[in-house]
Amino acid sequence: MNDVTRLIAIVCALLWGRTGGVKPNNIYCIGNQCFTVSKILGDFSAAQSECQDRGGNLMTVRSSVAHDVLLKLLGDASSRFWIGLHLPTGCPDRSAELKGFLWVAGDNESDFSNWPTTFNSSCSSHRCVSVSPADGFKWTREPCDTRMDGFLCEYSFNETCNSLEAGAGETLTYSTPIGFEGEDLLSLPPGSTAVRMPTETKYICFSGQWTQAPWNCDVLGGGCE
Repeated sequence: MNDVTRLIAIVCALLWGRTGGVKPNNIYCIGNQCFTVSKILGDFSAAQSECQDRGGNLMTVRSSVAHDVLLKLLGDASSRFWIGLHLPTGCPDRSAELKGFLWVAGDNESDFSNWPTTFNSSCSSHRCVSVSPADGFKWTREPCDTRMDGFLCEYSFNETCNSLEAGAGETLTYSTPIGFEGEDLLSLPPGSTAVRMPTETKYICFSGQWTQAPWNCDVLGGGCE
């Protein structure tokens, strides 16, 4: 097995090893990051665990670009969703950009914030943050054990693949290693597969490029040889 085949086999193992758990309802990839939204009830800790199980974290909204992605993912939904901002210990700091809160990665780096106009800096105030289109995606603090309607995750990759071009009469269906399947995707994370119909030609995203099947692990459910 040469180096390229061996690396593709590893990617395949990751792809087929992550098919369980909660499947996202939508995905958006930009640069080397992908963001997903999952509409399933859960508290803050459960939501973070679901993201981590697929190699990510709850979404950090550090910039206006990330905020725009959040808008694209949630659209005009009326539900509330967890993002990756919380206050693990101590009291809020009204003077700081993130008010003393931290991203789940453990840092407070941010060029953006979207707090409501009024802010309760009491040490007994709620410590986890949710967003909803219903109130302009303001960062709303909630009790961390509240079961929100869903959550947003983010994933970082070394290289992503642009979507393939479909010819006349063709369709392309994509499957990602973070659980989302669909047709209208602009870019995809490594380990994603594509099926071109009606020829049923298969591809895998590897090192920023699409590699056409067969691969050594091209037996669904059977692992890699």
